[in-house]
Amino acid sequence: MFADRPRKFLNHLPEELSHKSVQGRSHLNLLKSPRPYKTNDAALKRPIAASANLYPNRLSSSSDLLLRSLRLVSAEAWSKTEALLKDEVERYGMDSSLIDPWAIVGDSYGLFEQAIEHYADQGSSGLALRSLTPQIAKRCSQLRQRWSQQDARVLGFVSMHVHYTGTMLLERMPIGERSKFEPYVRFLEEQLYLPLQELYQAAAHSAVAPATLRAVQCLLPLTSKIARRVVKRIANRHSQYQTYSGHLTSRQVQASSLRDVEMFLLYLGLSSLQGNTQIVEQRLFPLCNLLYPRLHVTWDLLQEMLEEIAWELHHRLLPDDMMQFSPYLRAFTAFFSEQETLS
Repeated sequence: MFADRPRKFLNHLPEELSHKSVQGRSHLNLLKSPRPYKTNDAALKRPIAASANLYPNRLSSSSDLLLRSLRLVSAEAWSKTEALLKDEVERYGMDSSLIDPWAIVGDSYGLFEQAIEHYADQGSSGLALRSLTPQIAKRCSQLRQRWSQQDARVLGFVSMHVHYTGTMLLERMPIGERSKFEPYVRFLEEQLYLPLQELYQAAAHSAVAPATLRAVQCLLPLTSKIARRVVKRIANRHSQYQTYSGHLTSRQVQASSLRDVEMFLLYLGLSSLQGNTQIVEQRLFPLCNLLYPRLHVTWDLLQEMLEEIAWELHHRLLPDDMMQFSPYLRAFTAFFSEQETLS
């Protein structure tokens, strides 16, 4: 799928991975890309054993395990990402040269390494996560901008790699420890998907109408509560609906659904601040069009989600505030109609 990489890059992978093959084919297409990635290259070249010695006074056994597992898990996560999305590249005629496996894995690796180091230092309290937010938020915003600059669908490869990496890291932890690191995994996924930095930048623009700014200020504190109500109603209505990751009522799918509803609400606020739907056309719609069919999320289910969002907004916002969002809600509904697809 991707252009061949020099064999010497096998030396950057753990020994147990570099020797794996299936019918003569490398276990990973990390070896098939036109150039080695540069992002966080030093981190992946670092010997595995060295990771455990970087922070000898503060690494718990669980964070030690996470650091030791990270390189192998990152590589395996790319295999799962490629297996999920490789057919979509041909289906949509995407430029495969934009999908640089080494760079994607390197960026994802850097995010998790930073999160694990912070977890080892600060633990899993809400305060610990809040102290990480400024660093990770800026980094994720830069990654989101860079990977969606030429084709927003490439961001789907990045986000799925982060998802699989986090899931597999949690699976390697003792059951009693998983709940402590899971908030970090969810946090990284949210920061990649949710356009908070872009929304804050748009809100700071002097040309934004006061009425629009007020409406967005009213919306932001409500997004989590609206998401919970929307996800709960749809899951109750379609309790037997099976997605790629499980039923709508499963814990993992519920977490992803909550994030997705919040994502749509934030893009709604961002569109109103920018006064157009360009960000939806260029980023949100292509990303959803790539991922949702593969994740077995239908346009009908998405339309139902948008209807529930509209219902919640009508009941929670003042009429003047709701007027700021109504044209964009209609545009969202048109974008994500059953007839609308991206070729």
